[in-house]
Amino acid sequence: MLGLPRRAEAPAPPPPASLALFGGGPITGLFLDFLREGPCKASLAAGKKPLIVVITSAAQDGPGARQGWEKAFAKDEFEIAFIHTRKEADSVIAQQLIRRAAGVMLGGGDQANLVPALAGTKAQEAIFDQLGNPNFTLGATSAGTAACPIEMIENWENEESVERLRPEERRAIFAHGLGFINAITDTHLFCSRIDRTPRLTDALARHPDLTCIGLGEGSGLIIQRSHARVVGENQVEVLRSGPNGPEEHIYPPGREFPLDIRLQYA
Repeated sequence: MLGLPRRAEAPAPPPPASLALFGGGPITGLFLDFLREGPCKASLAAGKKPLIVVITSAAQDGPGARQGWEKAFAKDEFEIAFIHTRKEADSVIAQQLIRRAAGVMLGGGDQANLVPALAGTKAQEAIFDQLGNPNFTLGATSAGTAACPIEMIENWENEESVERLRPEERRAIFAHGLGFINAITDTHLFCSRIDRTPRLTDALARHPDLTCIGLGEGSGLIIQRSHARVVGENQVEVLRSGPNGPEEHIYPPGREFPLDIRLQYA
């Protein structure tokens, strides 16, 4: 008796883009080192200049932020382009730049400036498209990192009085982020005047299905194919729900560990 024809298996989806998330502070060298030794290595070896698009919308001082990144890229290994205003982000030029870029960097400042400038624009749409490209890198630091999730930590509740509250009484204000990753991120941990770990604890209590990641200033987390590596000079904290309640892990520089962060690509 002949068996039924075997159903063809659906092809596996391509591996997603790389994530390079940083906690603020002096991280430009870390980002460039990752690009040189990782996704851009072959292009650089072939004499090509990979394009990196830097989005400075989080910064109040756009020209100042641009100048800082131009100094970081001063060796002329990379082509660099900038997006600052919402008008620029919603242009066809921005869309075309991101579609041919090797990576995008979301710079620091205030996430409350970044999200209104980028959400719903052609630039955001192009980033979503590129997140399914294994040769693409989404980089972010400080406010850029905080803005990457669907649910974004914006600030403290009662910011003026938060210092007088016990850690367990401190709460975060949440807002809609850019929606690039299904995790919650916070930055400038381990060195801020006020410990920001309670914001992650609050985030996990409100969103127990999500992984919450806190990055120290000067630290970074490189995520490729569900594998994470801590770079820089500071620690990374990961909170997630476990069978017996919240689980906290603090990873020092150089540590590698599994981390399944789904990218929301088209």
